[in-house]
Amino acid sequence: MKANKQSSLTRISWHPNFRIVESLPDTKVIRTSFLVNSVSVAFLLAAATVFVLREQGLAEVRGQTSAFEARIVASTPRYTQAIKLQKEFSEAEKRLKEIEAFVTNDFVASGVLRQLADTLPKFLTLDSVAMNPDAMHLRGSIVGPDRKATDIATAYVALLKADVLFSPRLESVEVKSIDRVPEANRMVFEIEMKFKPRK
Repeated sequence: MKANKQSSLTRISWHPNFRIVESLPDTKVIRTSFLVNSVSVAFLLAAATVFVLREQGLAEVRGQTSAFEARIVASTPRYTQAIKLQKEFSEAEKRLKEIEAFVTNDFVASGVLRQLADTLPKFLTLDSVAMNPDAMHLRGSIVGPDRKATDIATAYVALLKADVLFSPRLESVEVKSIDRVPEANRMVFEIEMKFKPRK
């Protein structure tokens, strides 16, 4: 009986044993496990919010992209037609300007062509004559060796400068380019005749 009383007394202690840390009660105001769980939940909520906002933004961007693509597809035929009309208008305007320059020019076309034919050297042929308000461009070819062709072109420039019809109205006459075409055994040239400015 006495032994039983002693064993029961040794098991029950009236104060905690501070040397056994595990047996001490948790006396913190906020428990560590609660704090850890709260931070984890807050982090997960923040991550979920960021993900949802990003997805929402991406969905809006996709929607706007689709709307813009639909508008582009809808306006493509009108845009193509507008470009076509603009190109036609530019070509027509260019032709009108050329006609206006031709009509209002001091030179009469038939007289110019006749004078060019009269002054044309033997081995030289004209392929095209283009006239605008500022200048006349002669393009043609010369049959013969390179050195001789250059001499012929230079002599023709001198003839044009001294011509009775052209000289009073011209500011300058010069060979703009002269190139060999080996397969045809000829030289192609371009002569520019600049008009004097109108007063």
